[in-house]
Amino acid sequence: MKALRHGEVISWIKDLPAVVVSERALCFASNVAEPLHFHYPTGEGQLAYFARALLSLHHEESSFAGALLWYTQWGVWSGWVEESGCKTVAMLRGHSKGLAQLAENPAQLFSEEGLLDCVPFLLQPILIGWDAYYCPLFKDSPTDFLVKVSHDAYVDVIPAHAQARAAIQEYFAQTEFREAECRR
Repeated sequence: MKALRHGEVISWIKDLPAVVVSERALCFASNVAEPLHFHYPTGEGQLAYFARALLSLHHEESSFAGALLWYTQWGVWSGWVEESGCKTVAMLRGHSKGLAQLAENPAQLFSEEGLLDCVPFLLQPILIGWDAYYCPLFKDSPTDFLVKVSHDAYVDVIPAHAQARAAIQEYFAQTEFREAECRR
């Protein structure tokens, strides 16, 4: 697990042929499939299960080859909420710095052994209300989905193509989580 600077995020993403990075967003170069839109679950314990489900979706967890989690917006809420969020990220990273460290290193890179390490880092923007992008890697196939977490209490799963969208919908059909109507 390694914290990354903004420039390192850009470099890492450029090594993925299908993923395009802008200043603070990720998408696929040929974005033909509509995102799947989900509101955060509200049942007891469901957020942790939801976050874990988002890590690999229709892929076997054993095929996980690493991931990038990029916090793209914070500072939306009150000072104490934001400071709590920054301190939590700092603790997860194993140091005591807060906002300054997050501003300097807004992303986290996970190795193939780090699947479960991703869960608390992905829960962080969901619980605090930040924007983030999650980009997984798999041993058996190219990246075929991205996850966008919004401070407006929803997650968009962005499929690379129609086949990935269908596989993700099939995966979610076997869970308690249901696609919501998009706000666009």
